[in-house]
Amino acid sequence: MPEGTLLGSTGRLKTVGVIMNSQILRILKPDFQNHPENILHVIIWIALISIAAILTLSGIVVHRIISEEIARDARESAIQASKAVFEQQRDILTTVGNDGELHLYLAQADFPVADRYFRTYLNNFGILKVKIYNIQKEVIYSTDKKIIGRIDSDNKRLDRVFQGNVDSHLEMKDRMLDLAEENKFNVEVVETYIPIRERDRIIGSFEIYTDVTPYRQEISQIVAKVLAWLAAILLFVFACSYLLIRKATIVLKKTQQELAERTSLFQTLSDFATESIFWEKPDGGLHYVSPACELITGYTPADFSNDAGLMERLVHHSDRELWDNHKSEAHLTGKNRDQTPIEFRIVTRGGQQRWISHVCRPIYDSSGVFLGVRGSNADITEKKEAERVIADKIVQLEDALANVKQLEGIIPICMHCKKIRDDKKSWHQLELYITNHSEARFSHGICPECYEEQMNQLRRSRT
Repeated sequence: MPEGTLLGSTGRLKTVGVIMNSQILRILKPDFQNHPENILHVIIWIALISIAAILTLSGIVVHRIISEEIARDARESAIQASKAVFEQQRDILTTVGNDGELHLYLAQADFPVADRYFRTYLNNFGILKVKIYNIQKEVIYSTDKKIIGRIDSDNKRLDRVFQGNVDSHLEMKDRMLDLAEENKFNVEVVETYIPIRERDRIIGSFEIYTDVTPYRQEISQIVAKVLAWLAAILLFVFACSYLLIRKATIVLKKTQQELAERTSLFQTLSDFATESIFWEKPDGGLHYVSPACELITGYTPADFSNDAGLMERLVHHSDRELWDNHKSEAHLTGKNRDQTPIEFRIVTRGGQQRWISHVCRPIYDSSGVFLGVRGSNADITEKKEAERVIADKIVQLEDALANVKQLEGIIPICMHCKKIRDDKKSWHQLELYITNHSEARFSHGICPECYEEQMNQLRRSRT
């Protein structure tokens, strides 16, 4: 293979690996907050895994229940068959011992009769094999003639039977001879030990192998039907759940997008606002403070968030009482519903004195629980300076207007010398009176007529 082709294949394999890893991580670590649609992916995987697990466990449970029921039926059938056989073959299978008690014993001469009876009668019950034990655990009869006379001393199940219990269990046999001495392969049998009683004594035990293989297909069909119905129900339930959650996810995603847009809008407005916007908790801490606080006070939002008492320390000592009264009423109790602003001075980080306009209002949840206070602090230093300048100008204007008013009305003046009488009845030169009662000033000169008259008087005086 050419080197370029090999490298290209390797690159594609790496790409596929990265994609698969990303998908696996997406499943294992879903980002529900930013991608609520991942909930659907997780639900699909959970549904598939759950359905598989439920069907598997249900199949096992149903199979076990049915198998136990079949084993129970086979056990009851074996018990009934053993009782019938013993009652009919009691004379052949028992003998009176030296102690005068009845014991299990099968004479060699009676064996063909008993064997023929067992094979014929028990074949109707689906029985494949029969053993009969005496109380010494010796096999006195078996459809498998090779084991007759064998003593099964280590058989613990016989111990339980000799205590009066019936012992049975279901097992699989690879190969087994039936009563017709034909081989059967892969057969399921219920092996049942049944005590043989003579009045109140146990004198031996039957061991009966009942063939339940024909029921295997029936069990499989029943389990398949049960699982099919169960799968259909589960798929329907999960499909309905999926549709409901998908609808909720769409609504959630839309709401999340709207919330993100509103959050972005609020963040933009608060970040670029000239006023310092805040949300204070009931305990005095801060949920939020906008970046404008640094422009006004010199302290960052982190400084205010980490130090709940910072604002109090910034308030000018002359305005501290005003701030404390407002704080105790509005911030701690939430009673300031009229949003009346207050104005006070602060000392910034750089030592400058600034005027602040503070306005706030309480926040409550839908249950009426007090959640704190939201408000703003605006720098009104320039406004205060402008107000001071305007106030000074107003005072100056009022003073000027007051002086101008003194020249209004009737002013007494001498018709000959042109002197003016003031309020104290004193007579003053015209220019002196006007100078004292206005901002006017005089510069002395002489008009042409007066100049000519004065020159004529001067000539006359010389002649």
